[in-house]
Amino acid sequence: MIKKNNYRDLYSKIRNNISDEERKNINGCIYHKFIESDFWKNYNLFLIYISVKNEIDTSEIIRFLFENGKKVAVPYCSGNNMHFYYISSTDDLIKGKFGIPSVDKTASLKVKNFDKSLCIVPGLSFDNNGNRLGYGGGFYDRFLYNKKITTLGLCYEKCICKELPAENFDIAIDYVLTETCLRINKS
Repeated sequence: MIKKNNYRDLYSKIRNNISDEERKNINGCIYHKFIESDFWKNYNLFLIYISVKNEIDTSEIIRFLFENGKKVAVPYCSGNNMHFYYISSTDDLIKGKFGIPSVDKTASLKVKNFDKSLCIVPGLSFDNNGNRLGYGGGFYDRFLYNKKITTLGLCYEKCICKELPAENFDIAIDYVLTETCLRINKS
């Protein structure tokens, strides 16, 4: 079996080779598929990553959620754990580790109640069973463990894999949205 790091190298290269124009078109398609879906209507709280570099862009989705009166929380990593903190606008974000936008946890409330929440998850790749290939830190797996939170991965269609290696601690993602379709991985 090919190791996860080999898959990470492969899908990182694929994402890095997407042109700016193609990336912009794909991000637009994913945004429109999201706002045309029932996801934003069916959930009250959105746990969503702040996109960087060549990840699927979440900025327009976040803007849309605020415009439609939804609660938004973004991740904050401390040690080996990840927590989510509410934000009322992207102006609440500060420059974090490695220059990645982060929440100022001293000025924001930590999410404690995850009822009616959707966790929008980044990934280098997802497979047809909802397995996710992240960056190797295991933050989302630890966070989602033993929580009943619906998950939605955002991914480039060309980074969808038939089958990724999965370990017993990996948490499968419920839905994956690409520029071409919505994949449902759990009933």
